[in-house]
Amino acid sequence: MGLLYWCIHNALRPENAAKLERLKDAPPSLLVSLLGLSLLSLLLNGAKFWVVISPVHRLKFWDVQAVNGIAAVASYAPAKLSIVARALIHQRRDGVPLLTAGAWMVAVGLLLLGALVPLIAVSLWRKQIDMLFVVVGTIGLVVNWALIVAIARAFAGQAGLERVRRVTARLSLLGNRVESLTRRFTHSQVFGKLFACFDMLADARTVAAALAIRVLDLLVQAARFLVAAQIVGVTLTIDTAVIAACTFYLIGVLSPSGALGARESGTTGLASFLTIPGVTGGGFAPISLIVSGTEIIINITAAFIGLLWLKPWRLLRRAPT
Repeated sequence: MGLLYWCIHNALRPENAAKLERLKDAPPSLLVSLLGLSLLSLLLNGAKFWVVISPVHRLKFWDVQAVNGIAAVASYAPAKLSIVARALIHQRRDGVPLLTAGAWMVAVGLLLLGALVPLIAVSLWRKQIDMLFVVVGTIGLVVNWALIVAIARAFAGQAGLERVRRVTARLSLLGNRVESLTRRFTHSQVFGKLFACFDMLADARTVAAALAIRVLDLLVQAARFLVAAQIVGVTLTIDTAVIAACTFYLIGVLSPSGALGARESGTTGLASFLTIPGVTGGGFAPISLIVSGTEIIINITAAFIGLLWLKPWRLLRRAPT
């Protein structure tokens, strides 16, 4: 909340007053575009979760989208409440074991890094989006896709489990106690469910689809910053918008205190180090807050619709599996 206050304080500075005044006179088409892009980003995020778990557990597309809307609002709270909410709802409603849900979150996180790391790296290197950016970025994505699938296939399925068990059986050199505990754990149901992460990532089409969705979502989020900048009268380049979108999203994912406040202040802080015409110091704050504000409107609406769709009062009566 302190970070959010700092961001709002920057947005209300006298030098930013003219930008906020422009928001009141913004063309409705730009505001509708921002809301539409936020909705599209939310749907893409839900589609990513639906795709990733498909190799091990078939879920209904709109059920996953409903849970995703609720989790999006929960992400504003601290302690990663969104992950807990997503796991518990799918456990009670769809019978997804909690450990499998945990493996699901790990797989999604690895794919997030697989998509963003090469794009962030090439953005910092090129500092502009040109043909070389597209070629090198695409090569980076393809290399990460191949590495993820190859490593996952080495540990996926029963063959992968047996391979790990054979390796851990050699831990007898560390003592019989360690070897016994390790053998017991690797042969348990808990270990098998955690290994579902490799089963998800071993499917080449699933990984390719998830990476493509993540890149498309990144472009949509970058478009939000371009539109928000246009509203306040600032001209952003596409490469700056991509860097801002990556920062905004990554801080939201990694912040233990919740996404709200950390994303806006972090993105504004980064922008203060970039050379952006019409933006100095905390001048990026109005753009960050407009992006965040329209997203909150969409997420709260989606969460309300998701609650009606899932009928949580039925989930509370259902015993966990």
